[in-house]
Amino acid sequence: MYNLNIKKFDFFNKIFANLDFEVLDFGHYFGTSDWKHYNITSSFNRLYFVLDGEGYIRNSKEEIILKPGMVYLVPLNSTYDYICNDKIEKFYIHFRLNLFNYKDIFEFFSSCLSLPYPKDSLVSILEKRSGKEMAVALSLQSFILQYLSLFIDNLTLTQNENIEIVMKYHKIFAYIKENLSSKLTANKVLQTLNLPGLSFLRNFKKDLGITLNNYIDLMIIQYAKDKMLLTDMNIKEISYSLGFCDEFYFSHFFKKHTELSPTEYRKQNKMKLY
Repeated sequence: MYNLNIKKFDFFNKIFANLDFEVLDFGHYFGTSDWKHYNITSSFNRLYFVLDGEGYIRNSKEEIILKPGMVYLVPLNSTYDYICNDKIEKFYIHFRLNLFNYKDIFEFFSSCLSLPYPKDSLVSILEKRSGKEMAVALSLQSFILQYLSLFIDNLTLTQNENIEIVMKYHKIFAYIKENLSSKLTANKVLQTLNLPGLSFLRNFKKDLGITLNNYIDLMIIQYAKDKMLLTDMNIKEISYSLGFCDEFYFSHFFKKHTELSPTEYRKQNKMKLY
C-alpha cells in the first residue's frame, strides 16, 4: 500500500504544473587540461553528466570531484572554479527551470548538487542513429527531467507559502517575459493588464520584497547576461535587442546593477570551453 503524503503531493503538483524548462545550450564536450576557468558566476544552471575522465569544481566553501557516472547541478548565481588536469568527457546542459515565469526553482539552492546516474542509458540515447531526431530529443528531455525532479525533491514544504504568493502575480511575470524591453515600465504593465495602480504596486513590493520597476530591471540584466555568456552578440547588438537607444546607455545601466561593465562581465564569466 502506498503511503501518499497529500500535503507534499499538492505542493509538488503546483510546482510541476507551472514550471518552464528552458534549455539555453547543450552539447557533448571532450576536454583536456585546457578546461580551466576561475571565479565563474553563471546567470543560468549548469547540468553536467560526466561520462569519462575527471575534473573538479571548487570555491571557498567546497571542492567537488567530477566523476564518471555522476550528474552535477551547479545552481545559477553560484561561483566556482572549473578545472581539469588531464581529460574529461561530459554531456552538459545550460538551462533554467522557472516557476510561474518568476524565479528559477534552483535559486533555492546555494551549492552544487550531485547524484549517480546510469551512464549506459545516456550513452544509448546519444548514440541513436540519425533520422530519429524527434525520438532522440524526447528521450533526452525525459532523461534530463527525471534527474531534475530528483534534485527538486530536496525542496521542503517551507517554500509552499512563498509559492502561493508568487502565484498571485504569474500573469505579470509572463507579460514581462514576452515584452521585455528597456522601455517597459510598471505603469505600462498595469495599464495593459488593466490592474489597479498604487495599491497593487505596494502589495507587489510587500509580497516579493522588490518594486515592479526593479523587477523589470533585473529581468533585463538577466537577459543581457545570458546573451553575453552564451552568444557572440556584441554589446551594441545586445543593447539594441533590449530597446536601448545606444550601447553607452546600456553599459551605464548594466554597470549600475552589477558593478561591472558588460565587457568586464563577459571577460570574467564567459567559458569558451564548457
